Amino acid sequence: MDDVNLITQFRAARKLHQLMREGGESPERLWALSRVYANLGQECRWFLRCQFAVFQARSLLYAKRLEAKAPDSVYASLATAYAWTLAGYPAYAEPYQARLDQYAANAEQEAEQVPEWLAWAKLTRACALHDSPALNQLMRSDGPQSAIAAMWAVFEIELLDMKGLLFNAIDKAVDVNPFSTRLLYGGYNAMGISTGHWLTTTAPEHFASMSAQQLGQIKDAPDVLLELLDGIGDKRLTPNQLAELGWAMEDLTADGKDQGELSYAVLGGLIGEANALHTVYRARFMRTQWDVDNSDYLRVALPSLARHPYKPLIHSHVQKRRTSNAFTQELMADFEPGYINVYSISLFSKHLPFRGPRFANGWDMNAWWDRVIDGGLYSSSDWLCNVRWFESDNYSELAKNADRMQWSDKHHPGRIAWVLLDPNLDEEQINNLTNQYGSHPLVATAMSKKMELAGNLYAARDHAETAAKASPERDTIERYARLELLLGNEVRWLELMKQILRLPDRGLEHAGINQTIANTYMNQGRYQESLPYAKASAGSGAEWATSTYMLNLALLGDLEKAKALGDAVSQRYGPNRLYDIRIAAWVGEIDVDVMTQRAESVIKQHYGSDPSKVVWNMAYIDMQFGQYDQALERVLSNGGQDVQSARELLFGVVAAQALGRSEVRDQLLDKLIDYPLSRGKRTRFALLADIMKKAVNTGSIDWGEAAKWAQRYDEKQVELAGNLGLFALTFPGDKDRGIQELLALARKPSGTDLMVNAARTALRRMGFTNKQMMPTGFAGHEWPKQE
Repeated sequence: MDDVNLITQFRAARKLHQLMREGGESPERLWALSRVYANLGQECRWFLRCQFAVFQARSLLYAKRLEAKAPDSVYASLATAYAWTLAGYPAYAEPYQARLDQYAANAEQEAEQVPEWLAWAKLTRACALHDSPALNQLMRSDGPQSAIAAMWAVFEIELLDMKGLLFNAIDKAVDVNPFSTRLLYGGYNAMGISTGHWLTTTAPEHFASMSAQQLGQIKDAPDVLLELLDGIGDKRLTPNQLAELGWAMEDLTADGKDQGELSYAVLGGLIGEANALHTVYRARFMRTQWDVDNSDYLRVALPSLARHPYKPLIHSHVQKRRTSNAFTQELMADFEPGYINVYSISLFSKHLPFRGPRFANGWDMNAWWDRVIDGGLYSSSDWLCNVRWFESDNYSELAKNADRMQWSDKHHPGRIAWVLLDPNLDEEQINNLTNQYGSHPLVATAMSKKMELAGNLYAARDHAETAAKASPERDTIERYARLELLLGNEVRWLELMKQILRLPDRGLEHAGINQTIANTYMNQGRYQESLPYAKASAGSGAEWATSTYMLNLALLGDLEKAKALGDAVSQRYGPNRLYDIRIAAWVGEIDVDVMTQRAESVIKQHYGSDPSKVVWNMAYIDMQFGQYDQALERVLSNGGQDVQSARELLFGVVAAQALGRSEVRDQLLDKLIDYPLSRGKRTRFALLADIMKKAVNTGSIDWGEAAKWAQRYDEKQVELAGNLGLFALTFPGDKDRGIQELLALARKPSGTDLMVNAARTALRRMGFTNKQMMPTGFAGHEWPKQE
């Protein structure tokens, strides 16, 4: 029971059921069974389907049975507190924890020997209160609680942006429990490309080998299963061989040859779920992070999922240059959507179109997503996952989520951080929260943000220093460094940034820090000082790092080398990057016809089977070169398509406004305003259309509303502000403001956003020179303004 992993916990549950059938129930046995099911629920928490919820429900069922049979037993309170806490609802465990505290006080006073249950009571309290010192003490105890204490330290931060803290917790947890299925992907969402590649290739092999080893230890199964398992512990199984073994286990139960509870069919199904998880993570990694063709990988991997009901969904991750809605529809035509883990549906959000292809029951992806969200169990980790999906920086929205989350886990440091960011919090509430939780790095970081927003940079710096000392990692130290810089302490800033370069590099973090240092120097036009850091960042081979170096060279006038780097990046990551067009637009050396033809050739080759993507990409480029008539024609010619993207409609609106074609503009605006919901919310483009429609009716743009609207979208602001800036040029009273918006963009020569070039081109047509548009706003640290 103390080895918390999938197979040993399954075997423990089966053995406990057998003991109770043969010898009856007892408080100790019910507590043990409840605990094992809670552990199984955690081991299945990342699976695509909802086995975790079934195990959590069973955990609570046996805890409640114990409570009904022996309400005064310490084990009744212990089982219920443990079940609720591990399921992610520590708030529901509080009354049981209060009883345990009383039992513990009496036991420590009366007992000559410390009872065995007392350490479990301390564990549930430490988990429910997110008490890091207590968890660390239990972790070091080498007792049966150490594995859960170590895993809980991972659970509570794995969906938060504290990478260093998370990876340190995973290292400790794996030392205590090296065979946990749950821990295999505990840090997946925080990993960079190199680490993600390593993980998604080694995890399936690790799972197959450890499963073979553990299955080989089974000696008490039905004879027919023992025949299947004979000698398996000495074999190196492939994922496909492991899948075949899992199917054989399922068939034993179907044929009536295994009557035990839990049946080995359950274990066979869990092995299949683990295989599915490995496959979808690897395929998704190759498609979205590595950006390479994964069709050969899936051809080999998919046979291990022959019986998995979500095989078509996983197959949809295939990366083909001409993958189309028709291909997706072919996969989905016979697929019946069912319950899916709230965590896992996000694995399908990057490539499956939310509108268009439909499942067998008529739903599209958007309808299925809404159903999953509405049916979510919403434990503490579900709320964290939900906020991560939507990447909300809207503090009022975060405060609402924090209010909802208090009913499941009111002491979670992530929730406390959201509460603190609420602008409506009074000073007494802030002091109470910081006195109780202020030492946690997440809470200290939230206070640092709050103080910075209030303009109190010294207090913001002090809280950032607290966070950096509690958790010395990139995010905490970088925030501390940036605040030192804003206070004018350039030497201290650089010392702290270099301190990050001495930390372990767990995902291109060193490349990111070198890029930030380079961008910060470029922010002041100190291009020669930025060059060595830009070059060091590019040494990682990452596209974004290389593009920084490329633009640094362009700023220093070395266009030949910059273009050569752009060509190299395009060759490695795909010609659709169009770096030659970006540099040409930046320096003003544009042959419009040649550039447009080249861009169209590349984009059609890349998106040929998806007309909407071809249209909006080309309309984007047309507008960069001032060819609004051609951009509008592309949008209108695609109007007969069933699916016009929101971007397509937005570019059509901007082009029609520039051409004075008000009737067409209004038609496209109305379509954009009524655009279908995405993940239950209106798209950012539809919200932008509201502002444009109001401007059309009143004759001017409501810039205050636009500013509030833009704050919601953080990294998306460049694209949105650029479109609003181009739109503003056509309003007499807003033209100067539009020029300001475009100048702000033009001075951010991003290596990834074409809207920057659109702004530069528009300004150049109005007479602005390259010198007037020299960069001062890189995505680095803002340099302090000298009075």
